[in-house]
Formats: sequence, structure tokens, C-alpha cells
Amino acid sequence: MLWGGALSYLEDTDSNVEAVKVDGRVYVDSNASEIYGKRAFSKNVNLINRFDPGRLVQQSYYGTGDCEQYTGGVFMEQKWNYNPVQGGNQFGESSKIVDVRCTENSIYIKCRPLDWSLPKENITPSYMEATYTITNGAVHVECRYVDFSGYPVAATSQEIPAFYCIEPFNRFVYANGGEIKSEPDLIFWPDAGYPKFFSDENWSAFVGPNENSFGIGVYVEGEEEFLSGVFGRGGELSKDPSKDAPTSYIAVIEWRNSTSYDPYTYDYYLATGNSNEIRATFNAL
Repeated sequence: MLWGGALSYLEDTDSNVEAVKVDGRVYVDSNASEIYGKRAFSKNVNLINRFDPGRLVQQSYYGTGDCEQYTGGVFMEQKWNYNPVQGGNQFGESSKIVDVRCTENSIYIKCRPLDWSLPKENITPSYMEATYTITNGAVHVECRYVDFSGYPVAATSQEIPAFYCIEPFNRFVYANGGEIKSEPDLIFWPDAGYPKFFSDENWSAFVGPNENSFGIGVYVEGEEEFLSGVFGRGGELSKDPSKDAPTSYIAVIEWRNSTSYDPYTYDYYLATGNSNEIRATFNAL
């Protein structure tokens, strides 16, 4: 509720997920105390990074750059395009929630998002909706976005969704050609040249360092392109890694026009477990 109804907390209550500290480093795994021979300091581990409102797992869309109708701000020392973000803006200010409905099996949220690079006074003329349910062991999120800005059409890549999990999960895995492939050493994605990976099973995940380590993944039907990286790899983590700067990132990439007045919808799913368990959950969908 703090950040536009974006997903900021996800805990697996069935896998005995624990956080331990070994030689000053925080590890998170299923039965971590047995794996590492250390007493768990937490058994209620949030798997989503919530360091700021640009993290989380959420809707985020890119539109026009500077033009007669629109003047953007600056982020990371560069001019930033129109960028409605479900959580809020770079200044830690929150998008405005305008509707919430909770049932026995679902949560529906509607917000008016902020523009990432601009102060809250520049709230966007757009709306985002999300409906959260649990489906066959996965979190199912139905997304809808409508922009009323009238800004010029912009052809660009979109994050559907933007996904940030805790950095103890920093080994990237995905399936292609019938195999699960692993990228254990990813770095900050701009420094790496925005690396793309392709999964013909439409999913990818971040897991811990071991072969059967626990983690979390994202699936979008029909989408094969994933941008991924790790920010602050090996950096200092507290007893709640979800609130720390280091994070692991995935964007499911779709190239499309950003067009005003045209509703855009998509669904995504999140699953937890080791690589094989995540794959099985997604394949069952």
C-alpha cells in the first residue's frame, strides 16, 4: 500500500526459507541452517527488494523523450524519458492509490503513477491496475495500463514487468533448447552493456550459489527476451536484505509503441523453489 500497490513483499511459507550469516556474508536458502551449519537469524524472509520505489516487482513503462509537449528530468546523470512507475519516483515519493479491493482470493489495486525522474507534483495522467491471486503455486498478476497524456508515440522496449529480488539470489538461470542455463557472475546491467538472454520457455530466475539453491523466478507467456544483472554484487547485507541496496534484476522485454488512450494489458507469474521446481511450476501453467 505504501508504493502504489506494487509487489514489495513475498514470502515462501512452505519451503523453510532461512537467512544465515557466514563469514560476514548473508545467504538465503531452503533449510539454510543445515546447508551452512549456522543458526538462522530469520525464518521470515522477504524475497523482493524494496530499497526504493523503483525496485519491487511492478509495472513501469517508457514513453516519449523531450519534445514540445513534455520535458523530462535527469536520472543517473542522463536525460530521462517519460516513465510512469507504479511504485513512485526517484525521490522516494509514492504513486497515488485510487482504488483497492480485497476478496478472499485476490487483491485489486489501481494507482495513478508518478513519473520516475520528476517530483510528485508531476504526477502522470495515467492509471495502472493490478490484480494479485495465487494460481497453482504461483503468484499470478494481471496488469492494465492506460495513458491519457497525448504525448507523441514512442517506439521503445518495455519492462513487463520490472523485477527486483534480494541479492543473495545472484545466480541467473533460464531455460533454452531444453536445458537450464546458468549465469553466475552477472554485474550491474548498464556496466555490462544491458545483456539480453533468451528463454524459449518464457521464464528466468535468480537463485542462490549452489546447484539446488532456492530462488525466485518470473514467467510471461510468449515472451523470450530477458534483460538481467546484479547491482552491488557481494555488497554488505543486513538482517533484512530486502531493504539493502544490492539487488538482482530481471526485465521481461517487449518492444512496442507507447501510445496514449490505448489500454495495454499483460499477465505475469512468480514462482519460488530451486531451478527445477521453478521450471516445473511455470511449465505446468
